[in-house]
Amino acid sequence: MKWDEVRRNYPNSGVLVEALCASSKENKRIITDIMVLRESDSAHVLWNSYKEIILKYPNKELYILHTSKKQIEVEEQPFLRIYKDHKY
Repeated sequence: MKWDEVRRNYPNSGVLVEALCASSKENKRIITDIMVLRESDSAHVLWNSYKEIILKYPNKELYILHTSKKQIEVEEQPFLRIYKDHKY
């Protein structure tokens, strides 16, 4: 599904989506095809759904977005792993 379709089907709502087709360009994630997994006005509900799915399927590319936005804007950030009680 394209973002315009999501915005029409879920107006002014929060959505948890999976990126089905995406690429990277200039530190931005370009997402061209998505599937809506959950819709809710509650960020808490969406975040809990995100955590539940990502624990079962850690390789899925999930995002929580709001359909009031005309475009999806995702900036890529490097992941820094934090080691608890690690001595350097």
